[in-house]
Amino acid sequence: MKKNFLLLFCFISSLVFSQYSFDYKFLVKDSNKKKNNKDFFDTEILINTNEPNYFLYHYKDDEIRLFDYRKNMTIYLSDKSKNNEVIYKYLSHGGFVERESRETEFIEIKEIEKETFTIKTFKSEKDKANFELKVMLQKSETDLLYFYKLDLGNMTPKKILKAFREKLISLYGNSNFIITEMKADYKNGFFQNVKLVKYENINRVIR
Repeated sequence: MKKNFLLLFCFISSLVFSQYSFDYKFLVKDSNKKKNNKDFFDTEILINTNEPNYFLYHYKDDEIRLFDYRKNMTIYLSDKSKNNEVIYKYLSHGGFVERESRETEFIEIKEIEKETFTIKTFKSEKDKANFELKVMLQKSETDLLYFYKLDLGNMTPKKILKAFREKLISLYGNSNFIITEMKADYKNGFFQNVKLVKYENINRVIR
């Protein structure tokens, strides 16, 4: 496991920036892109499996965003890596107000075939589903459940993941899975299909 210590090229107040550690990297792609190239990916995602309230997205166009839901802040970075050393340069940051993007009072989770699930959220048990997700899983060495590129902020995915983990534990005795593909229906005309290309254990720190 490689250690990567990332240096920032400019001073940032500790009120704005703090240390961020990441232990897993996911390479993912929208399924409608470069289907003929199994190694193609359009987004690199870094997570900390012990701290779900921040994560980093590195897009193919070299746009890098670090989302910190502890501080309700997005940090914008650029990639200045060289000589196999990963280096990020701080550009700017901006705040946001976190809110639940889908009113989710009821979550329905069904296993439709082995290690394939549908997840539906409802404003109430009487309403129609306001979001639907189909996920395909495979076993992993630890719990690596993460909804790649899901356009729902952080509050709603955390609520769904909590219920999903409880379902998996009830069925399999643990939640040691990784999502290999997910298909989202936002119930507003927008659909999303994201596939996992590759993942790896890392030890990366931004400070």
